[in-house]
Amino acid sequence: MTDIQKKDVLTFVVTLDKRKQRLDLQNQFIVRFVPEILTRFGSRAEHFYFMRHWVSGDPYGCSVWLRFKANMEILDQLQADVLAYLKDLKSRRHVEQVWEPKVESEVEVFGSAPGMGPAEAYGSLWCFLDGTTRTALNLLLLGNWGQLDVPEWVIADLWVHHFYNALGIPDFEDCPACQSAQCLRVPRCHACGYELEVPSHAARRGT
Repeated sequence: MTDIQKKDVLTFVVTLDKRKQRLDLQNQFIVRFVPEILTRFGSRAEHFYFMRHWVSGDPYGCSVWLRFKANMEILDQLQADVLAYLKDLKSRRHVEQVWEPKVESEVEVFGSAPGMGPAEAYGSLWCFLDGTTRTALNLLLLGNWGQLDVPEWVIADLWVHHFYNALGIPDFEDCPACQSAQCLRVPRCHACGYELEVPSHAARRGT
């Protein structure tokens, strides 16, 4: 059995509002609770992934998906602990529903290449983080099989900006031409087309 065939990816789905797509609720959950989830459980996982789901007609409604890739020996305990945490959020009305968690293989979740996604994730944005260092490693739009860079239209969605700020990761700065917030990984401003200098992550973090 190869590494990507091991059933070592634990998935949780929480519904925030079944009635309609509420981006403000997703923003609040991501900025407030995802860093807390990383603090509580991130060190027990090899990798942590989360996704906000905005697909039209999604049966889960306004939801956030959380995934942990971890040692199979600790998955049961990790599942119990994360589930207890999410149910506590439900009891305090921060989430509307907590769905039954799933344990799957990396290939079942992401397809043949880690980080690339199945059709179910089309139109959804994943943030991939290392559970130990808690630094953002990549930002992927799944459902577009050849796309590894952040599409420019995504950059206008400032919830990403708020999330990065919450983790203390300076991945955005203002465009010098029009002052709109820009991801430092794209070569030109999404708003005005200004050519940006794109320094490496290592250079920006002094590593």
